[in-house]
Amino acid sequence: MNKVLINFQEDQFNNDMTLFNSKEAARLDVLEAVKELTNCKDFNSTFTNETIENTYKLIEDQYRSRNQLKLSGKKLVEVLEIDMSEIIEANDKYQSLLDVKKPMKKNYCSYAETEEEIIRLNAAKKVIDSINELSKHTKVFNGTIVGAVNGAVTCTLRNQNLIPNLAFVKSV
Repeated sequence: MNKVLINFQEDQFNNDMTLFNSKEAARLDVLEAVKELTNCKDFNSTFTNETIENTYKLIEDQYRSRNQLKLSGKKLVEVLEIDMSEIIEANDKYQSLLDVKKPMKKNYCSYAETEEEIIRLNAAKKVIDSINELSKHTKVFNGTIVGAVNGAVTCTLRNQNLIPNLAFVKSV
C-alpha cells in the first residue's frame, strides 16, 4: 500500500527553517568577529564549539614571538586590554540557538497509510472539490462547511482554504 500525502505543515516548516537560518547567520557572525580580532581566516568545523577558548588560543599564537612570559591567551587579553565583547555577544547569540536542527520536510508531512485512511482522505478531497466548484457560483462560508461535514475537512488559518482534517483521515 502506498502512502498518500494528507498535508504538509508549510508554515511550521518555514518558521523552523527561518530559525535554523538565524543559527547559521549567528555562527557566521561569531567567525567574522573572531576574524576581525585575530586576522585568522581559516577555522575548523568545530571552532564554534568552544569559541572563547579557541579565540584565546589564536591570540596566544598571534603573540607567541612577543610573549616571553608565556602568558595564556586569556591573560594576554586581560593584560593587553583586548576587547572581546563583540565575540562574546555573537557567541552568546549562537549558543542560544545551538540546539536548533535543520528541519527536514519529511518531518512536517502527514500521510494516509492504510486503505481506510486513503478512502477517508479521498472522501474529504471530494467534498473540498465540490465546495470549491460551488464557490465559483455563490458565496460559500467555509466555517459552516466544516461543521456541516462534522469536521471531515477543516480550514487553514492563513487563508481559510478547506483541507482534509488529519484527525478525520486518521480517525483519531
